[in-house]
Formats: sequence, structure tokens, C-alpha cells
Amino acid sequence: MLWYQLAENPHVITELYQTVPPLEAIDVMGIVFYEDAKMIVDANLPRFPDRPPSRWVEVGYNTIHILLEFDGIEAVQITQWSIENLVDLHIEAMAEGQIFVRATSPQCHFQAQARFFRIADVRAYLREIS
Repeated sequence: MLWYQLAENPHVITELYQTVPPLEAIDVMGIVFYEDAKMIVDANLPRFPDRPPSRWVEVGYNTIHILLEFDGIEAVQITQWSIENLVDLHIEAMAEGQIFVRATSPQCHFQAQARFFRIADVRAYLREIS
């Protein structure tokens, strides 16, 4: 299964893309943990949508920002972190039905196991490219 097909709400992303990009070379801005066993991964996707809302086009947005929410966190391991985390993020279904997420790059490595996964938010903004 593709990463977004494992989400409880895949339509959030499939409405924006003809072909949803893999979570390769995504810019992870942060990870937030909540006391109710929730983890949110905050990241920029590498490619702007094929079918963005007209208001995004009118304003000139060029970057897509996504919040991936993992509920029912059962295990977490962070072995590397950096101020620049361009990672490949892998989201897979485990045999027992849980969701396994793993981020890998030379600067960053984390993994977690959760019961549920959803796309919490998708936004766009204008990112200055240097």
C-alpha cells in the first residue's frame, strides 16, 4: 500500500495530486509529542500539487506543508536529529494492523509505531527559493 492509502483520510491528499508523491526528500520541520499518545510530524513535501485550490494559485504559493498525525503511539525511537532534516519517510502497515513510520537520512533517524494514522492538515505557502 502507498503511504497515503494507510491514512484514515487519504482523500485529503489525493484531491490535490494526480499522482501523490512519495515521502522522499521531505523537509521535516518538527515532531511534536502529546500526552495522549499522539505524535505529529510537520513537513514540507518536495512537489507542489497538480490540482491546487485556485486561491493558492492566485496568491502564488509554491510549497505544500503537511501535518501527519499518528495516534496511539506504542513505541518511539530517535537516534539522530539535526536542524536540517531532509528525510525519506516510510509509512507501512504492520502485520498486527499498527502503523510503522521511519525517517532516514544521514542527519536524522527516528521511528515510531502507532495504532492509527491520518493527514491532519495540508496547507500551502510562498517559500522564497534562494
